[in-house]
Amino acid sequence: MTLLILLSLVMIALAPDFSLLMTARALLGLAIGGFWSLATATVIRLVPAEHVPKVLGSIYMGNAIATAFAAPIGAYVGELFGWRVVFGGLAPLVIVNLLWQARSLPSMPPRAAIPLPASRMTSCSTTASTCACPPTEDSGPGSSKRTDGR
Repeated sequence: MTLLILLSLVMIALAPDFSLLMTARALLGLAIGGFWSLATATVIRLVPAEHVPKVLGSIYMGNAIATAFAAPIGAYVGELFGWRVVFGGLAPLVIVNLLWQARSLPSMPPRAAIPLPASRMTSCSTTASTCACPPTEDSGPGSSKRTDGR
């Protein structure tokens, strides 16, 4: 996620036209959305259970503080130096953050694979117009047949 944030900030700062600017902003949105979707799960894996509420509270408090101060500070700096400087100026901070993450975070291999039910692994032909196999009768939403062996 941090690399995607870095890439999007550099793209925003250097965007020669509106379409690239909007593409870079969309990438930034994906990165931020990815962060928030993974933050709680990552904290739960990294922090002892008794400290999880405090750590999550710190993350959410930091987000509230950043939300309250980042926009006015960014607007002020943007008025003084231009909006590209605001986004370009964040790139060194993201690089420092990326280096800190690489040094301090442990490797977190997946705990287990998520098995795909065998009934969904039917063979079908793919063409340019269809990219996925349709579900079988036994695996649809109204199916009463269990495919997980229980």
